[in-house]
Amino acid sequence: MRLVREIARGGFGSVHEVELDDGSRVARKTFNPDPGLLAALGPGGLDKLKDRFRREVKIQRQLSADFFIPVLSSDLDGDPAWFTMPLAAQNYTEQIQGDRRNGAPSPAPLADILNSLEELHRLDFRHRDLKPQNILLHDGRWKLADFGLVLPSTLETTPVTRSNEWFGSERYMAPEQLTGFHTVPASADIYAFGCILHDLVGTTGRTPYQQCTAHGPLGPIIERCTHVDHGRRFQNIATLRAALHHALSRGVQTAPDATTVAWEAELNNLDTWDASKVRGLLRYFETRSGWGLFLELDEERIEKLFHIDRETWNEIAFRYCERAGASSFDFEYCDVVVGRLEKIYELGSPPLKTASVIATAKMAADHNRWYVMRRLLLHCDPSMDATIAERLAIEIIAENVESEFKRCVERIGRTIDAYHSAIREVLKDNALNE
Repeated sequence: MRLVREIARGGFGSVHEVELDDGSRVARKTFNPDPGLLAALGPGGLDKLKDRFRREVKIQRQLSADFFIPVLSSDLDGDPAWFTMPLAAQNYTEQIQGDRRNGAPSPAPLADILNSLEELHRLDFRHRDLKPQNILLHDGRWKLADFGLVLPSTLETTPVTRSNEWFGSERYMAPEQLTGFHTVPASADIYAFGCILHDLVGTTGRTPYQQCTAHGPLGPIIERCTHVDHGRRFQNIATLRAALHHALSRGVQTAPDATTVAWEAELNNLDTWDASKVRGLLRYFETRSGWGLFLELDEERIEKLFHIDRETWNEIAFRYCERAGASSFDFEYCDVVVGRLEKIYELGSPPLKTASVIATAKMAADHNRWYVMRRLLLHCDPSMDATIAERLAIEIIAENVESEFKRCVERIGRTIDAYHSAIREVLKDNALNE
């Protein structure tokens, strides 16, 4: 490899752009710990850091390149150890600078970051060093890098003590990471995300390990993300995603009428509802004005309505699926809606399960939303319940949505073979008849 230039230097080593024998260029990370970090660790520190480097590279290699910067090659037993990854178009620090100049955060990168975090948390991992420098643009999507503190920054990384190891970039590190680095909850990453939001819109400095805020609609989101008590933060990415989209969309939505505002307030008191109230919601939901309530039916409310009156809930859920599959809304809002469709799938009868999947396919294809396409495939892969898959195959023909299902797998680099066999046969038959 021929060194072209240094890209970055951190506590565990350095990152260089290198040219390979075939003329292509990649980024190479080389293990070369900062002397100050080694001194903080004391005897045995070098071996300890090298083991961490090896472990984290092995984990990163197994993660999906859809969400994480992939490892291309490595020599983890070399002296020094190294690995390569694709060159990124930019890191999120540059995006923040551009957004601040433009006076507004860009929703699409934030959606990508949340999708990557959600995938990480689904696998029961925590990043523990989420910061703008570790978020890279690759193949048109923002992805996470430096998983598990592979390369913490010398200037920003808190020293490691032998009696109680803790790593992290002080400006983004949750307070509980100081005392329980190995057992931090997923909400530690949510704390770091709140700090990134503060980078985007904040006008004051941040005190490390404390709650922060900002003026404007993102202020309450930042406050909740960075609450010192991790139990009072958003507890999962789905609820954070929905709240963030709602905050970003303020000022661009048409003001709701008085009746819609009243229903929105009622939805905050679902614990007091009975079946007659749910039927009233259905009647209003079916009116033109009731469309505004579409945004308010999050996963928690969908489940509460289900337990109050399942028969009426069934009708509401069908209406939700119809509107999700036929409506135009912000590109990133698709990521919110698909979570609610998945809740309907979880709770619903077989006809409703198929309706939610059809709505997901329509929404993904119409909005060309990669994340929703991937969620569709997770539902409809070969492990799908055979009875549901057979029913869905019939509905695909009846709804004439074969092209939407094919477009979804093609867009994410898959083939129809990724679907359950019952769905696959329908799509193959359609291809023969075209």
